[in-house]
Amino acid sequence: MPVVLAAILAFIGGFILTYVVVVGAALGYMSLANVFDRDGGMSMAIMFLLGPFCALIGALGATIATVLRMNRRARAIELGELPSPKPRSLPVRIAGALAAAVLTYFTVWAVMWLAGPLTFSTYWAALAVSLLPVTLALTVGALLVWRALRRRASTS
Repeated sequence: MPVVLAAILAFIGGFILTYVVVVGAALGYMSLANVFDRDGGMSMAIMFLLGPFCALIGALGATIATVLRMNRRARAIELGELPSPKPRSLPVRIAGALAAAVLTYFTVWAVMWLAGPLTFSTYWAALAVSLLPVTLALTVGALLVWRALRRRASTS
């Protein structure tokens, strides 16, 4: 995986994970300590100030750690200290494509759920939107399986 793509994924994953942990811990503390937040100011400060700030720090840390780890590994492979990685087998690639398709389905479904109740003027519009998660998931899965099969044909 190219270093830039891994760094971007590490930044996104570090941001989300750190945000969830910090906000969950702060709200959990408020619940356990019976903190009464009459006007919601403390909750808003946690979710809109403390959470994003800590998430940014966590994302930068994850990105730096990922880049350093990948560069150290690449340097060790070049020097012969580590063996070069073996290509993944076809069943592993297909399982990865299936996992990516399922993740795509649930991500699109969650975004639609977070958008709130949707209203449509026609049945066809409602049908098109309801089939969107399945269609995108099948498209992502098919493209990744096609890529895996194409790589297998080029290495055979």
